[in-house]
Amino acid sequence: MTLRAMAEGVVTTDTRGIIQFMNRAAEELTSATPPRRSAGRSRRSAFFGAAVGGRFCAALTQVLEERALVDLPPETWLVAATARTCLVEGCCAPVHDAESEVVGAVLVIRDITVRQRFEQELERASRLESIGILAGGIAHDFNNILTAVMGNITLALLDAGGLATVERYLQEAERATLPPGILPSNF
Repeated sequence: MTLRAMAEGVVTTDTRGIIQFMNRAAEELTSATPPRRSAGRSRRSAFFGAAVGGRFCAALTQVLEERALVDLPPETWLVAATARTCLVEGCCAPVHDAESEVVGAVLVIRDITVRQRFEQELERASRLESIGILAGGIAHDFNNILTAVMGNITLALLDAGGLATVERYLQEAERATLPPGILPSNF
């Protein structure tokens, strides 16, 4: 009952890799149809080589041969019978009987596609925020430099002493430092 109620997909096999049990979550992830017909199917037919490179089958085989817990490799994609794909994580462990003999394996998988999308969006937002902070800092520094230039141009205009050519060049420089629509100080 507990296995049927779990949100993670649970698949148990015997030592030959024949599926003995598949909970509802695993049936939904793999799109096993009709429901509850997965028991007794080989691991290959149940998962259709369900992951890129047959990672599920490789994990089950490794557990049954080495009798040790095996995590699914990162970036394991499950291809359901309906051709829907989802990113999954999980592990596979041996199942022991009362005499500690391995009698099968249990594979637990969970769909992390949505979580991965959220993580990617969060990373993207973080990068955009960093770019915004950098641009704000550059604009602030540029504004400080521009203020110093404008101040010195204004002082030079005051000291130009009626030299028309110098005043004209300084006025053009002052006009170039101001945003569009702002009039220089001599207007």
